[in-house]
Amino acid sequence: MDSKRSMLRRAILFSGLLAISSATATEYSRNTVTGRQNFGKTPGNEHGYSSLDGLVFRRFSYDHVSPFLDVRGHHLNDGNFAANIGGGFRANLEDRCIGFGMNAYYDYRGYHSHSLNQVGVGAEIFGLHWSINANGYIPVGRDQVQLFHCRFDYPGGFFMEKNKTATLLGGADLRFGFRFPNLPSFSSTLEVGPYFYRDFFGVLGSYTMQVTNYMRFKFGVTHDRVFGTKLQGEVALTISWGGGKKGRKNCDDFYRPIPRAEILPVFKCCRWETNF
Repeated sequence: MDSKRSMLRRAILFSGLLAISSATATEYSRNTVTGRQNFGKTPGNEHGYSSLDGLVFRRFSYDHVSPFLDVRGHHLNDGNFAANIGGGFRANLEDRCIGFGMNAYYDYRGYHSHSLNQVGVGAEIFGLHWSINANGYIPVGRDQVQLFHCRFDYPGGFFMEKNKTATLLGGADLRFGFRFPNLPSFSSTLEVGPYFYRDFFGVLGSYTMQVTNYMRFKFGVTHDRVFGTKLQGEVALTISWGGGKKGRKNCDDFYRPIPRAEILPVFKCCRWETNF
């Protein structure tokens, strides 16, 4: 029942976001709705997932600062749900495709009837063909939940106990992006960088292809000593309206989604304890 109520609240929130987007769409705004299917695995997540995203940018008439609202809902292939809601701003130098931005997010993941939560903060700087993004992730509330527990007692006061737990891994990542020169109805971006969770480092890489304004394909890989090598793929369909400020046709990257780890990473551990 609680999960159904939570899903209903998210649906109402998302519907409200779309209603506000439609009502405020002007030549100074950019509003997008994106459906995505993600394949493969990510660090701390062994399942693919389906996503529905809403992203609203609102540019003021003086054209330097653009606040945004970003809502993402995910249904994992194991039946659990996850969500991200955040906001921030992007600002650019006048008449140039160079700028910076800051953001903050609240992230949720349902995991084996438990709820895991974290907050994220990020900063970025970008140009027409390059970008640098930094993100930090901080667990909120319980960062460890018990999945399984059993105990065996033996004569003489001896026992054997098994505990299986899941731990939410806070951390950070840094992404360096390079956007290749555009072709008609086609653009592509390469991203590489390190990430850090708890007490280990890893490296990530991705290649994104944008075909027209509607289709996007993404391929990614991560590697670290705890989760090993993970491969990912993504297919996305985007609908946008509002257009953004007139005269910014070469600065479409200004409105791109914030690149970040959207599914909370979880480390599972199984331990036996005995007194003999």
